[in-house]
Amino acid sequence: MKILFISESFPFPPDSGSKARIWYFIQGLAKSHEVFLLTFDGGATPEFIEQVEKYCEVYLCRTPAPLNPPTKLLNFFSFTPLGVWRRKSKEFSAAVRKVVEEQSIDCIFVVEIWMAQYAFDLPVYRVIDKHNIEFVRAERRLNVLANAAYWKEFL
Repeated sequence: MKILFISESFPFPPDSGSKARIWYFIQGLAKSHEVFLLTFDGGATPEFIEQVEKYCEVYLCRTPAPLNPPTKLLNFFSFTPLGVWRRKSKEFSAAVRKVVEEQSIDCIFVVEIWMAQYAFDLPVYRVIDKHNIEFVRAERRLNVLANAAYWKEFL
């Protein structure tokens, strides 16, 4: 099976919980599958890339620029979590589609909720790793915004 990991963090060195989780998933799956990694370039030095390429093919995209204050304020009125807006990248979206098509990817492994935006509408299996509280926080915000009865209590 061909598996594409999409992550906002480069997994090497595995010096945090999220990075270690990605790193060991890649190492384990590479034993019996063809693994690819698409991530933002923050923290990816040539030495680190070389270590990861022992297990998978690496694709890097530029890390999105920080959002300006007016954009953050605008997000307050959106159903889309700020974390998704912060990681929005046309370059990354195009790269996901290109890798899926060119490498005939069978499954996309999405590491963070914010990166799930890149796995929609693709003809492959999708796995979303819910490894921290951010999933719960995003779901709560969506439920609160969508529930009009909740707002009536405060109006």
